[in-house]
Amino acid sequence: MTDHQKLALFFALILFVGVPYLGQLAKRDAANRAVGEAVKTKDGKPKAPPVKLEPPLLTEANLINTQWELNISGIKAKVTLLAGGKAVAETNSTMIGTIQGTWKVDGADLIVTATAMGQTKTMKLKISGSNILVEGKPVQKLM
Repeated sequence: MTDHQKLALFFALILFVGVPYLGQLAKRDAANRAVGEAVKTKDGKPKAPPVKLEPPLLTEANLINTQWELNISGIKAKVTLLAGGKAVAETNSTMIGTIQGTWKVDGADLIVTATAMGQTKTMKLKISGSNILVEGKPVQKLM
């Protein structure tokens, strides 16, 4: 399997898992707004408001040579952010293997892009303080 095919499979996994989840969140949010009530816990008390993002402390300069671990649909990936905006993701999947990409910081966003089989896929992650967030949850920093 070529690197392009591996990359396409990796992003297909993200799309098949992430898109339905985001659709469910959007439907739930729309339903809550339509009712006009705050989302409540089982005991009827309002849930705590979402955590505010902290000002980003991570920059392109201090992200170089850092490594982060993602877990997508049971597939672990160690993503290393290299100098010159290059990224490498090593997965625990023999089918996917290693994926090459690029990255950049835009304010509080970490933007990661990879191209495979003529298709370019981009993920926008949030930077909050010294954390990188995916769907509001911090990604584990390995180094």
